[in-house]
This record gives sequence, C-alpha cells and structure tokens, in this order.
Amino acid sequence: MRGKKSIFLIALLILSTLELIASDDKKMSDESNLNTLPEHEVRPLPKDTFRPSEKVSEDFPVNFPVDI
Repeated sequence: MRGKKSIFLIALLILSTLELIASDDKKMSDESNLNTLPEHEVRPLPKDTFRPSEKVSEDFPVNFPVDI
C-alpha cells in the first residue's frame, strides 16, 4: 500500500512541475512577441550602399607551402 502512495505522490509532483514549466514558456513567448528587438525589424538599405560593378564567379583554392 505504501508503494502506491509514493508512486502517486511522485506522479503528482512531476505533473505539477510540468504544468509550471509550460506556463513559464507561454509567458516568455508572449513577452518576446511584445518586445521585438530593433535588429529584427526590416529596414531598407541606405542609398550609399556599395554595389560592385563586377561579379566574381568563384574563388579558386590555393595550396599552402608545407615547409613553413
């Protein structure tokens, strides 16, 4: 009989802990939606942004000397 009580109490403790974790996650996601960071906002590029006139197709690998 004592084993059943301990199993019930352990299960109750685990379930209550999981409920607390789930509610904390929901609170954090709600707060993060309200507080958006400026880094996440889409902004247009400035007009003086550098744009290269040539396109480089690929970089070729170079072997390093082994005697260094």
